Formats: sequence, structure tokens, C-alpha cells
Amino acid sequence: WNINYDVGYDGWTSEESLLPVNAPVFDFELVGLDDNGASAVQGSSADFSFGGRLTSGAGQLVAFSAQGLPSDAYGEFSPASCTLPCLTTLHISTLRTAPVGIHLIIVKAISAKKEKKLSFKLQITRFSPAPSVSLNAPFIGETVPGSNLILASTVTGDKDLSGSRLIH
Repeated sequence: WNINYDVGYDGWTSEESLLPVNAPVFDFELVGLDDNGASAVQGSSADFSFGGRLTSGAGQLVAFSAQGLPSDAYGEFSPASCTLPCLTTLHISTLRTAPVGIHLIIVKAISAKKEKKLSFKLQITRFSPAPSVSLNAPFIGETVPGSNLILASTVTGDKDLSGSRLIH
């Protein structure tokens, strides 16, 4: 940008010169809203919210992307782009086959002139279905009130049920 200014005493004259004006250089940073990252059980979802904060210059449009999502995990930003300063959320959906563990995710904000990154940890824990219980009672005629009824029970699932009792 250039501004004309007068070097004379009588207002704008032919003695004008050009004075360079330096606008502040656009810059920004990304800040996570949760230092603990995000966590999900296989087959569920998690959210990670963060903001883009101006450190200098005027707000510009940035678009978001993510790297490092494990297989069978999918991410979507809401909003996918915004004019700084702004907040966005990365919604991560996982399938039950997503690998268990801690995964380093990198989110990027890209403007026309700058790119900034922010990393966080996504922890995926193992899906463990609730145990199922089935009761089998052989029918041997009529039951008489006060008599004993013998039931066979089967418990299946991934959870340790030692010390559990079947109450009827």
C-alpha cells in the first residue's frame, strides 16, 4: 500500500512523495481445547475441538485437514473451513475393526499463504460386548409350587465373570 503525503506547507501539491505502509503480516496459531486429546471405543466416535487464533494481521479463510487417522477411522470437520479467528471440531468415527492403541493425529489449517499444524492423541480402546446369558430348563411335566427347578446356564462374552452369581 502507498499513501500520498504532502511535504509542502500549503496542502497537496506537486511535491507529493510515496510513503510505504506495511500492513501487519498475517499469522495465526492453532490451539487445542482439550489437552487430553480424544478417545473412543472401537465402533464409536470421538470429538476433538480446536481453534485458530490470529497472532497478527487480518483474518483470512483457512481450510482444515487431518493426517494420521488409523485404518477404519474416519474424520469430518465442522466447519470444514472458516475465517480466523474461529473454532472447529474434528468428529472421528471408528469401526469395530479400528486398531486399538494411541494414534498421533495431525490437523492442519491452510490459508492462501500459511499452513499451521496441531497434533493430538487419539486413543482407541477395545470393544467388549456385554455378556449374554441363556437359561435352559428341561420341561418335565408340571412344576409344583415349592418344588425345586433345575436350570442350566451358559454365559458367553469377553468379560471376566469369575465370582459372579446367577440370581433367580
